[in-house]
Amino acid sequence: MIRRASAILLAVTGLAVGAAAPAEESPTEPVRAVYHVADAGEQPMRGLRNLKNHLAADPSATLKVVALAHGLRFLALDAEDPGGNPYEPFIVELQEAGVVFVACGNTLRALGLQAEDLVPGVVVVPSGVAEIARLQSREGYAYLRP
Repeated sequence: MIRRASAILLAVTGLAVGAAAPAEESPTEPVRAVYHVADAGEQPMRGLRNLKNHLAADPSATLKVVALAHGLRFLALDAEDPGGNPYEPFIVELQEAGVVFVACGNTLRALGLQAEDLVPGVVVVPSGVAEIARLQSREGYAYLRP
């Protein structure tokens, strides 16, 4: 009985130690992350700053921003943050660094906007939430919501 309990304890301890070990990273596989922007106000600018910091720490990262609901408005031409700062220069700088900005087609229709109303280079997909789910489940993107 004691021997069996000791064997179980060793097995459980081994599983716990194995579970705590960090996953090995493949040096050839860049980090992929999707930033979800769904709110107006401070979230878009906070997200843009997070993206800039992310790229400074890991220039090889593959980053996408999916904007939907009220958060999509920051992608519109001439959009400004609550302090009156235009978003477009930040977006363009990040696009030049390889960040892909994605707008929800459902939200565009609901807001009465067209793709032409957005900063050039923004990709429109049928559904923002479906795009986030696809990126996570099929392409292994980490989900971040600034």
